[in-house]
Amino acid sequence: MKNNPESDLRQYFRILSYLKPYKRQIIIILVFNFLFVIFNALSIWMVAPFVSTLFETNDTQAEQSIEQESALPEEEVSFFDLNEWLKSKIDHIFRRPDKIETLKLLCLMIFLTFFMKNMFAFMEAWFVTFVEQKAVKDMRDETYGHILWQPLSFFSRYETGNLMSRITNDITTLSVTLNQNFTKVIREPLVVIIFMIILISISWQLTLIALLVFPVTGFMITKIGRIIKRRSKRVQEKIADITTILQETFTGIKVVKAFSMEKYEDGKFRDKTDTHFRASVRQLRMNRLGSPLSETLGIGIMVLVLWFGGSLVLSGQLISAEDFIRFLAVLFSIMSPIKALGQLNNDIQVSLAAGNRIFSILDTRSDITDKPDAIMKHTFDQKINYDHVQFQYTSNSGVVLHDIQLEIHKNKKVAFVGGSGAGKTTLVNLLPRFYDVQK
Repeated sequence: MKNNPESDLRQYFRILSYLKPYKRQIIIILVFNFLFVIFNALSIWMVAPFVSTLFETNDTQAEQSIEQESALPEEEVSFFDLNEWLKSKIDHIFRRPDKIETLKLLCLMIFLTFFMKNMFAFMEAWFVTFVEQKAVKDMRDETYGHILWQPLSFFSRYETGNLMSRITNDITTLSVTLNQNFTKVIREPLVVIIFMIILISISWQLTLIALLVFPVTGFMITKIGRIIKRRSKRVQEKIADITTILQETFTGIKVVKAFSMEKYEDGKFRDKTDTHFRASVRQLRMNRLGSPLSETLGIGIMVLVLWFGGSLVLSGQLISAEDFIRFLAVLFSIMSPIKALGQLNNDIQVSLAAGNRIFSILDTRSDITDKPDAIMKHTFDQKINYDHVQFQYTSNSGVVLHDIQLEIHKNKKVAFVGGSGAGKTTLVNLLPRFYDVQK
């Protein structure tokens, strides 16, 4: 399967289109997501003043109080200097002459921020669960209904087990995009953006060093995702083969028993599960490579930042110890959403592979269509007339019925006699329009 980013993007939006009927719930989810991200960032940002309060000396605190008294008024600190603006707000609200009082207020604030973060996460999940499951149900219902309206020629092209696998296994796999990853698609990029803003406001120089890992990580994640998509498609095809064997064996169990074919059927099934096993192992190994790879690259950059930033703090240049602690807390926290985005790409590639199989069914159009002036028949009045009928199943197969002419009058009985493959069943199947004649 060739990788086409533009085609993949269209298909991904097609999957997300099943969420359109639930716009009101999605707006609520977006609001809760935004509030979660804000309180998540605030909870991490509060670590630095807590540590600073614990370890600063009384002399240092007195010096800071003198500096604050001589500094510009709080309202003159620009919001666009986000780090200084937040620090001034925190100092104004929580700083007390007694460090114990300051510590109490900071502990209370940390608890409240974590409480609010988790409360909004739960409220978001409450609505997400409904949207996820309803969209998957809609997709499964649409696929089943579409298959039902296909002509018999459609069912001759697809094995029953294959169709069952697409409605069950493929849609379950496809639901990963709508289920586990729907929240990540919205939340994780927003977390990364807000955390990056905070990092830049603290030190754009250290942030620039940290950004060195992103192009490398992005390239590796994309490369791995494309391989996973190909391998996932193979896994889903092998699952369809297994479902087909199960359907055929259980449906024809009398034949299996009559001819003592249990050993043969068991061997055939084991061959298919063995092929599926090997394909699954290859896919899952590649899938699980993305997370440790991105984390290892991230830790490498983290160590570089620790060395460079720590040197600046020790030499008294560029950044204070409190800001460096804050920078490290945010930087460590940003690794989790970046890691999640790497896994998200892998999961989306798996879902796109399943989407190819589902949409290939949904995009199938019936080859039996009515003319604009077609007559609707509700009764059988006089006779059935085959007027020079010709039929073949496919353009590559031979003609099954050639120039058939016959009349069957009402209340008459007619028998069709002929050898196997002569076209008796085909002739009768044309009457209820299981197939359309060519001529």
